[in-house]
Amino acid sequence: MFTSSVKNNEKPRAKQRILLIQDSDNFTVDLENSLSSASYTICKPSIRNHTKLDQQNYDLILLDEHSTIFSNDISVPILYMCNGFNDDRIFDYDDFILKPVTPEELLLRIEKLIKKQHKCENIETEQITHSCYIDGNARLVYIDKQPKHLTPKEYTLFELLYVNNGQIISIKQIIEKLWPANNNATAKDVQQYIYSLRKKIEPDVSNPCIIQNQPGFGYKLVAYIQYKESA
Repeated sequence: MFTSSVKNNEKPRAKQRILLIQDSDNFTVDLENSLSSASYTICKPSIRNHTKLDQQNYDLILLDEHSTIFSNDISVPILYMCNGFNDDRIFDYDDFILKPVTPEELLLRIEKLIKKQHKCENIETEQITHSCYIDGNARLVYIDKQPKHLTPKEYTLFELLYVNNGQIISIKQIIEKLWPANNNATAKDVQQYIYSLRKKIEPDVSNPCIIQNQPGFGYKLVAYIQYKESA
């Protein structure tokens, strides 16, 4: 049972639209009541096949683990709800949350994702100012002319993104590059190395702007390349 204990002073300032894609009707009712009490506008798809979502109408999609989104061009943030951390789908979306979840935690996650999305939309209209290049001889990465000392795998990962600057590199491509002889590597391993790399090169690791996540596809480097040297 999902019940709400949200106080009035915890309501978000703006009324925003959340699309619920949930297969459990009982859970959906409880969830809808809780989010409505927090002044969100709750929407539900009219059909089960979510191949064409009018994403312009929503600020966030709340997706249950038993549901699937088939569209590949969704730009609004997706918060994925699941029962276990071992679910490989958790890295396909912008964020995930484990059940059971309290209303307070869910609302904090929702608000954080929506704020992050709005901030990213503003950043996209600005000129990219972060520059980077690789000193192949010294095996050093420079971000805004500052050297960054990476581990061998972090360097290999950055180099892969670097030579494909602006292009999406899939999880599979990263695994094949970092662990060519290891068939046991997973999306979780990739996510951990992306995070460790971001901690070293991003100005704000909580809001990465140099290595961008493309949910369901992979990652891409977005930076001004000053020059390249072969490793």
